[in-house]
Amino acid sequence: MPGLYTVKVTCGGCANTSAPATVVVQSNDFTLNVNQPATTGLSAGDYVWSGNTSNNWHVASNWIVYNGSGVFGVASVIPDSTKNVFIRAYSGCASNLCNILSGNTGKCRNITIESSLTMNSVCYLEVARNWTNTIGTFNPGNGTVIFNGQKNVIGTIYTGGDAAGKQFYNVEIKSASNTSAGSNDGNKVNLEGNIRINNNFVLTSGYQFNVNSGSLMSVGGNFTHNVCEFNRGLGAVTLTGASKVIDGSAATYFRILNVTGSYTLNATHMYLWSNPAGDYGDLNIIAGGSLNASSNTIHIDGSWTNNGTFTAGTSTVIFEQGFDQYVKSGGSAFYNLTMNKSATPPYVTLTDPAWITNYGNFILGVVNYSGTGSLTFNDNATSNGGATNSFVDGPVIKKGNENFLFPVGDVTAIVPWQPHVWAPLNINNASGTATDQFTCQYYFVAAPNNYNAWNICNYGIDLHHVSGVEYWNLDRNAGTSVPWVTLYYKNATRSGIQNPTGLVVAHWENCPASGTTRWVSKGGTHITDVAGVAGHVTNTIAFPNFSPVTFGTIQNNNTLPVSLISYEGHCLADEVVLQWSTASETNNAQFVVERSIDAVNWQVLGSVAGAGNSNVVMNYSFTDPAPMSGVNYYRLSQTDFSGKRDTIGVVEASCGQMNASVSYFPNPFTSEITVQMNNLTTGKAVLTIFDAIGQKVYSRQLSSDDIERRSVTVDLNNLSPGVYTVEFRSDDFFSTDKIVRE
Repeated sequence: MPGLYTVKVTCGGCANTSAPATVVVQSNDFTLNVNQPATTGLSAGDYVWSGNTSNNWHVASNWIVYNGSGVFGVASVIPDSTKNVFIRAYSGCASNLCNILSGNTGKCRNITIESSLTMNSVCYLEVARNWTNTIGTFNPGNGTVIFNGQKNVIGTIYTGGDAAGKQFYNVEIKSASNTSAGSNDGNKVNLEGNIRINNNFVLTSGYQFNVNSGSLMSVGGNFTHNVCEFNRGLGAVTLTGASKVIDGSAATYFRILNVTGSYTLNATHMYLWSNPAGDYGDLNIIAGGSLNASSNTIHIDGSWTNNGTFTAGTSTVIFEQGFDQYVKSGGSAFYNLTMNKSATPPYVTLTDPAWITNYGNFILGVVNYSGTGSLTFNDNATSNGGATNSFVDGPVIKKGNENFLFPVGDVTAIVPWQPHVWAPLNINNASGTATDQFTCQYYFVAAPNNYNAWNICNYGIDLHHVSGVEYWNLDRNAGTSVPWVTLYYKNATRSGIQNPTGLVVAHWENCPASGTTRWVSKGGTHITDVAGVAGHVTNTIAFPNFSPVTFGTIQNNNTLPVSLISYEGHCLADEVVLQWSTASETNNAQFVVERSIDAVNWQVLGSVAGAGNSNVVMNYSFTDPAPMSGVNYYRLSQTDFSGKRDTIGVVEASCGQMNASVSYFPNPFTSEITVQMNNLTTGKAVLTIFDAIGQKVYSRQLSSDDIERRSVTVDLNNLSPGVYTVEFRSDDFFSTDKIVRE
């Protein structure tokens, strides 16, 4: 009947509410409008947080359950791993924010956070499938979120970013693993969006943890990979903790790893893997960061950039895969360094000084340098000496008093079908000291002044000639020790060695007989490594100092094939005459002459028959009867009887001036030399002089007055006796010649 009543309503989780109300009863019923959560996204049986009596996840009356038809009821039990959970705000309800209290473990199938969820102290939340926190706030406390999906299930973590309210404290992937090897029926967990884990991340079990769409991970504690395939996607993992570890019973994989904190590698193997396109696979130790590799192995496909501190311990770093890699050591040494790329080229390029303290192992791949790059083997460090397609293309430094095999070689375009020339050199420095230092570099080019009798000490008695295809530059940078030197050849045909017993070690030094610097025989003991293919020779006479060294032959029974002595182009009337000379030839069928106006596109002009095999100087010429206007480039190639062709020289010529020429007298000279210039029309020119090992020792800009006078005298009294190459270059004329200082 009509009257004043007190209405007490309990409504799907709103707190008990008592209030006086006037109720008009008609037809024995009435309607009471109450507030309830939105039903968007809900299915029958889903749990929605109400906070009816407290903030405790583990009190059943704090949850309401949706029946799928717009009606909620108070839960009788808390959610388990089969239930979907929504932390959803709505007016008048959920005034108590959801908390998982210390020591407790919350469970759910999927969780969607739209208001606030807090984990207190040490507690746990197990999620069997999806985590979605795109609009809500998650306060992780010191809690651990465990993703523990079952077989044939895919779970996804939608983090909503890595700002405050989206971060985790501990995360563990503890999902069902595959039933058997190759079954792929275990649980997958996908990461969508950046994730920040302020403490530990553990891959305990499961089939896959997939980092998708370049998502970034930040971990402030330990990174542990025990079981579960970790697919890095294209994203980076950044480790920010202090005195933490990279651990695990399984090999640990990263696409990009950034270390900004201090970490020790406890996992036996850590891989920095690139994608199939060769991108990523990088390790970056950021300024202030540190990585201690302990005794473990790091496999790296990408670049190594250290702006912090790398402590090698007794670890091994292996450079792998068939992509270019760049290394910035940042002043931190490697203990063991291995080159084991899947192909070569490309190369590993050192961009600053690097050191090896124990062992360098060259299996496949070439090391080269850029910028201030260099490679030093410290005292007691050794190497395997390299391999056919694995060596250092540049100088190698060795400190200490060990027997050391320099892993040197050269990447060259001279032999395009075999661009890698491996040529180790050994020093036996057992009598030296720990502070001794030597530097060695190999060149697959003619040894300077290799075939001229003038440059041979005791010509025809101790030495006939030296190699015309290769030499080593061996320098002693510190100490006074005089180690024995062993030169290796790996391809007798390439090195022009027919009679190994006639080989000696030849050194560029003062010749006692003449008092000038010449090639001097240091004797030789030859040992065959592979009959007819490879061997090595060790000097028997001590070196007085160290400088260029190469193979020499006592008799003229090792061709040690030489490069061109000279190659020049001159204008004669309206023609260009090309002239060149060789000191010896091996298996040379013919020379081919090509012309270009841009040094890019070439036209074959003709050929000249070679001498086949020769050990005497041969002179050749070829005439272009109709050169193009302006500058003409002429490329000279050598073709052997098998049809293989090598480019051996390029010159340029222009017939803008008639009979232009440059000559030098007297030659040989004692202190001064006169440069005679004929029919030059240019207003300027540069005169440059190089020593026997190709170092520039003199350069002078010639003025228009010098050219008009047609001659200029140059004071070269500061040059040591020897043979030099002089290069004359103007806008429309170029020539090279040999001059001799007595």
